Amino acid sequence: MRLFLAIPAAGAAQARLGEAIARWRAQIPEVKWETPEALHLTLQFIGEWPAEREAELAAALASLAWAPLTLRLAGTGAFPDVRDPRLLWAGVAAPPELERAAAAIAQRLQLLGIAPEERPFTPHITLGRLPRRERAGPWKRTWVSPTPVWGDIPAAGFGLYQSLPQAPPAERYQLRRWFARPVS
Repeated sequence: MRLFLAIPAAGAAQARLGEAIARWRAQIPEVKWETPEALHLTLQFIGEWPAEREAELAAALASLAWAPLTLRLAGTGAFPDVRDPRLLWAGVAAPPELERAAAAIAQRLQLLGIAPEERPFTPHITLGRLPRRERAGPWKRTWVSPTPVWGDIPAAGFGLYQSLPQAPPAERYQLRRWFARPVS
């Protein structure tokens, strides 16, 4: 199974991003755009994981205390940068608690043999991906923007998701387990 941990986008922010993606899809068709249902903030990519070890993975995360957070979605950007974009994103202004939670998750997963991310944690919502041959274009000069504010998403917990690349776009990411143990 190809797994990752994420906070799903929800509410008005998800709807606003969905409307924007529909406009961008018409303006920049070379991008492989996400569907509104698939929008999420990845906390940790796990990668291939044996199904028979899913319970072990769940047990490592079940006791992690999670304080509910509110995440503000604002602006757009590109990775690695706008000159040669591979991934287009919406920004996430996250409180310091999110970075601490992501570090605690990474630490627990490292005990299971899952290597920590090599890049620093940069909260974002992936909106679309560009194939290499489509990375040029006048549109990219205006892509990075601090506005608009997309809205807030609640983060009362996080999910363990399975990526199913061959599934229809709206079904590509399947929630397997939800983690939301309140901070006491």
